[in-house]
Amino acid sequence: MVLLIACAGVLVLGLIVFGGGQVFMPLFKSLWEFMSSHGANIDADKIDNMFSIANSTPGVVSTKLATFTGYLAANGEWWGWLALILTYLIFSIPSIILVKIAYNWVSKSETSKYLKGMMLYLRPVIGGILLSLAIQLLIATAFPSVVFNESGNFVGSKVTERSSFFSGWRKPVLISYVIIVIPESFFLYKKGVNLFNLIIIHMILGLILFEPWL
Repeated sequence: MVLLIACAGVLVLGLIVFGGGQVFMPLFKSLWEFMSSHGANIDADKIDNMFSIANSTPGVVSTKLATFTGYLAANGEWWGWLALILTYLIFSIPSIILVKIAYNWVSKSETSKYLKGMMLYLRPVIGGILLSLAIQLLIATAFPSVVFNESGNFVGSKVTERSSFFSGWRKPVLISYVIIVIPESFFLYKKGVNLFNLIIIHMILGLILFEPWL
């Protein structure tokens, strides 16, 4: 049952969602929570781990989230590898076909004023979605106990393993770290520093600052 929900969910998301990988994150979160209500072993910490892996590893975020969906649906069973391949294909293949069709249509309609008008109106919509997601991710990173769109409330608080870890002396360190590292990373990236090197540097810095072994 959970696998069927996962397959149907990734198919719908792959067909209807427009935008970059970050746009998919709250939608996959909702899908995973729905799967959890139907028997999947998915909690808030596991969702946070999936998002961290997706954003810190090379590749397209949305396809990685679709792949994780099959893995989560399997609940650690031996067929988990087959499930993740299945959800990856269900997510990717229909989108590839639609992109091919759309490309052929756009190539024949480059001078269409209707197409140009549609793209003009889509830009601020996508920009607003990305901005809202950026703000949500910033708040969720700096304040791990803050949650969005859960239990019928737009904004609330929830005690999780992650929020418990970033308590005490780690809480002000985390807030300072986020405030400093985001503009610093953007500046270094614009200066030509390799993105992979930035990730490794800040992983090491995070281990030194937060001392997870304590």
